[in-house]
Amino acid sequence: MSIGPRKLSSAVPIISLLALAMVTATYLPGALSVLSVHVLEDLGISRTQLGLTFAAFSMTSAVTAPSIGGLADRSVRSIMIALFATGALGIVMASLAESYWMMMAAAVVSGLALGAGNPVTNRVVSLRIPHRSRGLAVGIKQSGPPLGLLVAGVTLGPLAAAVGWRPALALTAVMPVAGLVVVRRLLPARGGATEEGSETPMEPSEPGPTVLWLSVLSLGTALGLSAVTAFVPLYGHEVVGMSSSTAGLVAGAMGLTGVTARIMWTALRKRLPGNFTTLLVISILSIVAAAALRSAEWLGGAGLWAGALLAGASMFAWHAVAWVLIIDTTHSTRVGRASGLMQVGTSIGFAGGPPLMGMLIDADPSYATGWSATIALFVLVTVATAGTASWRNPSPG
Repeated sequence: MSIGPRKLSSAVPIISLLALAMVTATYLPGALSVLSVHVLEDLGISRTQLGLTFAAFSMTSAVTAPSIGGLADRSVRSIMIALFATGALGIVMASLAESYWMMMAAAVVSGLALGAGNPVTNRVVSLRIPHRSRGLAVGIKQSGPPLGLLVAGVTLGPLAAAVGWRPALALTAVMPVAGLVVVRRLLPARGGATEEGSETPMEPSEPGPTVLWLSVLSLGTALGLSAVTAFVPLYGHEVVGMSSSTAGLVAGAMGLTGVTARIMWTALRKRLPGNFTTLLVISILSIVAAAALRSAEWLGGAGLWAGALLAGASMFAWHAVAWVLIIDTTHSTRVGRASGLMQVGTSIGFAGGPPLMGMLIDADPSYATGWSATIALFVLVTVATAGTASWRNPSPG
């Protein structure tokens, strides 16, 4: 027996909880990026090591997401609780880290929350949100990651200057702790195989071609996006000449634009001839954004602000549209598994982007090689998406 659709207005608390879950699942790398100047100096690590910390976070997600997705198809509430718990623990561990390996351990713990993020939140959308409203719901929940970057960019710089980066980071653990309290109210425990008593689990099936191809495209997009989010603040400080606080504000502005873009693109996709066409337009704009970031070496702050805002409006939105496509083309009892598979591609991309970018920057401190590689990557993603849109373009639901 399936849960009956609820009006979107009555689902606002659930959607808000899902957005907070996505903030929690993706928060730590953005926070460390904003605090990177302090972290590098305090722990005495290189940019490559910082990138490898982000890689550990994402690879933990890649390894665990498929199995967590299967569990989410059966027990939403327990996975949501685990997400908020591991998210809070990871933030606290990072704030207490006295060595590179302690920071890596914090990244692994937080990576468990990332592995749960999209599978469990997509499963909740498939259960609790009417089909016609899923695009908007997914856009709002997917605003969580850039919203987390916005919070980090706006608050952590000033807080770190006032009380130190460790207390500043630890204070933000209040977000997942609040999620733990709220999830117990909005997702009460019930009996039954699927916890909500909503549907009888179906036997797992092989993922369809749409899921598989989106996983590949997601990997490429995540490579570029993670490189941008990890190093824009450091680039602004080291090359463009901004203070660490101002560079953090650039990251925050990028996050704010990303929040708006994810909601806008998931709604706008209905006006374009298919989801893959929407993804194609976003990919083209991502090339322009990467080129603008490259130009900041000559244009200074104006180029950096333009590139960051364009990145927020494009790169940040790609996955939101892709997640809607996953939900629309997958039976609700398998959404967790399908999301887990795409999360593998996404997480591998997020794992690879920062260390690769870090190595390129260590070899060329002007960042020119790194940004040129990012431009080339988005060109490849655009070409692949264009080929897909020409022959396979599922209409939006």
